Order: sequence, then structure tokens, then C-alpha cells
Amino acid sequence: LATNTSSIRLEDLRTGLRDPQRFIGVHFFNPVALMPLVEIIRCEDTEQEALDHGFAFVKAIGKFPLECKSSPGFVVNRILAPYTSEAMQLVQEGVGLADIDEAAMAFGMPVGPVELVDNVGLDVVLHVAEVLGAETEGSVAEQLRGMVDAGKLGRKSGQGFYEWVDGKAVKPPRNPSTMPADIEDRLVLAMVNEAVSCLSDGVVTDPDLLDAGVIFGTGFAPFRGGPINYARERGVAEVRDRLEQLAAALPPDSDDGISESVIQLHVDRCAEKRNLAPLAGLADEKGDGHFVVVTEVVVPVFHHQERQLAESGSRLEDLEGFGRQPPGPVGWDHDMTVPDEASRTTQGSATVLPWIR
Repeated sequence: LATNTSSIRLEDLRTGLRDPQRFIGVHFFNPVALMPLVEIIRCEDTEQEALDHGFAFVKAIGKFPLECKSSPGFVVNRILAPYTSEAMQLVQEGVGLADIDEAAMAFGMPVGPVELVDNVGLDVVLHVAEVLGAETEGSVAEQLRGMVDAGKLGRKSGQGFYEWVDGKAVKPPRNPSTMPADIEDRLVLAMVNEAVSCLSDGVVTDPDLLDAGVIFGTGFAPFRGGPINYARERGVAEVRDRLEQLAAALPPDSDDGISESVIQLHVDRCAEKRNLAPLAGLADEKGDGHFVVVTEVVVPVFHHQERQLAESGSRLEDLEGFGRQPPGPVGWDHDMTVPDEASRTTQGSATVLPWIR
């Protein structure tokens, strides 16, 4: 028996079952036809046979299974929550909706966080925020609750943060003068911080698979290799210092959920280390950290890159749990343009993923 819950712990759903060990999560992402990731959720005592059935089913329909520990929000929604919450905080500060989205897309996201919230549905985002709020003590933006109460649910109702016409968001003119200089770091490092926290909490134990899950489940800028790899490439010490700077810039009475998360830097989850955990657990080189960088495996994102994979001598089957090619361009919607050769060059490499192996 499987549930498609997007955020609720399995332990809270299986209390009336005769054989709770056979209950698993099989969580798809919207739009299901496009997004290749499916989270397979387990409890501590879940039977392996039940998990195997879940993996087999997901692979049979051409999706990529990612095993996750039962935990509020699992991986993808937990990491998206601070990203979208920070976007809502920027809205409250008067930053233009289209400008927030443009900042995220300039980093490499397929869509911005405001449009993402509209696509997912404000009611769903609110529900996830409430589930996570019980764990993180973060607050839900009041304007989000008010919009849901008013029936403004996003794309599916025709009105959310944007008006939707023929399935497309009608965005107001941009006003770059409202954009704070730190907008990109505020959005992106919120995700990085939470991704490292997921790894520290053991929701996913392999950093490669966590990076893959965030890319395939959210469209996180593929050429950056995922949030963990991005932190490595930028430099863990620099990321940690930048988070401290962002935390110091917050007003002392701030009660925003992501703001609290950034301020705490999850030290409370690893208090015995007395440092900026879990980011402090990331090692830039071989040592006591979570990862050892050995080499780089080139993985195709688009169908026409299959030849490149064959020439490299690598196989998709070599990637644990990610044994099949995605059904289309990962992270791009049907009406979006696949980057041309010029943009691939300027983005670094928009069609291949660097992997820590």
C-alpha cells in the first residue's frame, strides 16, 4: 500500500494498518508527465520487499526512484520550502514578482519561485509549510493564507500571485530597481542550507543522490550539479560565511521561517559539534567530511546527448537508483526552449551534470 503524500510522515498515516511495515510512500512531482523523479519513502521498519515493489514500479514507468527516510517534506519539498518562503519574504519587502523570478532564472532555475508556487498550487504550498512549520517552528506568510482563503490557488484557479491565461502566467513589467543586491544568495543558499541539513539528518544518505533528486525533482540548475555540488564548487567556507552575513543582516525580531533557519544554521541539530553544522561537515577535500571527490561522470540530460554518454564509457545504470534516461528535457516545461549551443557555453554546461563519485 502506497501514499502519494507530499510532506506528511508515514508514521502518522499508517497507525490503523494491520501490517504498517508494508506501507510506503511513492511521491510524484507535478507535472507528472514531465518530472522524472519519484521519492520512495520508508520508515525505519519498512519491509525491503515493499520497497522493492515500489522501485520496480517506478522504474517500469520510466521514472527515477529516490529512496528517502520518512521525515516531514521528505527531500524535495523540504528543500523547496525555505526557497519559496524566502521568495514570499522578498514579496513582503516590496520586491517585484517578476524580478524575484528573474533572479532565480538568472542562476539557472527553469522557473522562478513565485511562478513555481503558482504552478504547484498555493493550497499545496500552504499545507507543506504548515507540516514543516510543526518541525521548524517557522511561520507561514499571512498573505499566502489569505490568498488561499480567497480562492486564489494559482494556475489551477486562474489567479495566484500571477494571473493565468491559457496556461501561461501574465507577468507585470519588471522593476529591477526593487531588487536587493543579495537576492540570488538569499534564494539559493536557503536551498543549499536545507539540502545539507537533509543530508545531516539522514533523509538521504548519499550526497550524489540528494543532488540528483533536487535536480530531477525541482529543475535545480542542472549545470551546477545540485545544491551540495554547488556548495563545494563555490567553497564551503565561503558559503558558510555568506550565510552568517545574511543572518546578521536580518532584523532582530524577524520570525520568518527561512530567516530563523538561516540564523540557526541548524546548529541545534548538531549542537555537540559547537560549530556551523551541518555545513561544517562538508569537506573541500578528503578528510572527515561527508564526501570524497574522486572523479566526474558526465550524464546526459537531453536525448540528443546519448551519444556523448556512450563515448565516455559510462552508463546510466552506474548511477544508483537512476538507471534510466529522463523522458524529456529535465526541468524545462513543454513551452520552454531548450538552451542552444551558445547558451550552453555561457552557462558552463547546460546539458551535462557534474557528479561527485
